[in-house]
Amino acid sequence: MVVCSDEDSVVSGLAASEDISLNKVSNPEHCGGTQDLYLTSYGCSYKCLSKSAIVSLIGSFKAAPFLFPELAVLIINDDSLEEISGVYTIGGPDHVS
Repeated sequence: MVVCSDEDSVVSGLAASEDISLNKVSNPEHCGGTQDLYLTSYGCSYKCLSKSAIVSLIGSFKAAPFLFPELAVLIINDDSLEEISGVYTIGGPDHVS
């Protein structure tokens, strides 16, 4: 899952470079409440991405040209690869199992 400011073009480029599908799972225009929501979630679920594919995705995420990189996070949750499951950021600390 990628969470970032609403940057469809950056996430589309990331998905294309890694040949995966990252679909928008939140719509900031329809979240309700009185405050604007500037974060959007993009997600995918694959039964068997290889460790090398996930490591490549992490590298591509960290190099992606986000306009607000301080808001971008990549969340990896893979029961069979706990050593790389965690939360990845751009320019900040990662939080890996």
